[in-house]
Amino acid sequence: MRPTTEIDVRAHYDEIVRIVERYALPMEAIEIVPSIQGWCHERGLSEDDRFRIARIFRNIETGRYVILFAERMSHAMVGAVISALEERGFESEVNLLSNARAVVRHLTLHEIAHGLDKSRSEYECDRWAFDQLGAAAQGVR
Repeated sequence: MRPTTEIDVRAHYDEIVRIVERYALPMEAIEIVPSIQGWCHERGLSEDDRFRIARIFRNIETGRYVILFAERMSHAMVGAVISALEERGFESEVNLLSNARAVVRHLTLHEIAHGLDKSRSEYECDRWAFDQLGAAAQGVR
């Protein structure tokens, strides 16, 4: 079962902050923006996907990270992410993403995974995020 309504990410901001604080990732900011592509273009950064819903950047001057989230995630945008997860082999794991909170938690963890190890592939970041979700569900982290 997938979330059936648009996700208002601002409603999940406090939880995003709590998740980020659990990991040793030096943060500059967590920003919720109308368009990640627009945010990137304003700063001269490349972003071809106008429907991007989350992304992490490292400030090379400070070494600290900025995690961006799209302010609103439509049902279609979330569906595209879930379809990509299924294509990468996470057919059973996507069942964990049955509500807005779970989707936002997975996205947050996925971006943290990129920050903790920039060499990780999309698959590896998704695997790590699902592993962290499972550990949290068991009270480990």
